[in-house]
Amino acid sequence: MVVHNKAKEGLYQRIDNSIMAGVNAGVRTWNRTTGRTRADLANLMAYASNISITASMFFICSREYRPLVIMAGGILLFHTSLISVPKNKELDEKESESLRGGTYSLEAEAEKNLMRLTAPATVASAPLAYAFSFMPPFFIDGGASLPHMVFAESTVAFGASEYIMRADCVTPNGGAFAKSIEALKRAIRELHPVSVSVLRSAPRS
Repeated sequence: MVVHNKAKEGLYQRIDNSIMAGVNAGVRTWNRTTGRTRADLANLMAYASNISITASMFFICSREYRPLVIMAGGILLFHTSLISVPKNKELDEKESESLRGGTYSLEAEAEKNLMRLTAPATVASAPLAYAFSFMPPFFIDGGASLPHMVFAESTVAFGASEYIMRADCVTPNGGAFAKSIEALKRAIRELHPVSVSVLRSAPRS
């Protein structure tokens, strides 16, 4: 029995390691491209989840329940803005500070270990969310339409935001876009005097 449990734990760990390898690669790409942190990406995913949940429920629900959907969406957005977003930023700051000081943040690791449980549970709840979207009396049974699938995938997006916060901490930098724009500006500044001198030296008719 103990061996069986260890085998299951080992399988879960391998799956989790594979997922996190992909998440870490995605976060590093995001950081190199935009110059922003994992918290910025996680918060973007959380907001996207909120908006897609509210929008999909608006189209799925019976007309008389739509005002409740708008109210619930506002509460969800309020919760994300005041709790989830600051919490992610705080976790990023704690881990960044500990890395700069060459220390190990037990508090940050405890939060990430909790997300190790909640993230897969949230992602795995997508089929339940899909089934819930057909339950009366709130919802209209309109078949396997796009809003039902979007509603289910919204839970995946929220779970993805927690996976992102479990990724390795990355520091803000200029990002590829910002660096490209700066390089373009420098090129224009360097080209401008040349253009002016060419125009001045051109023979007048």
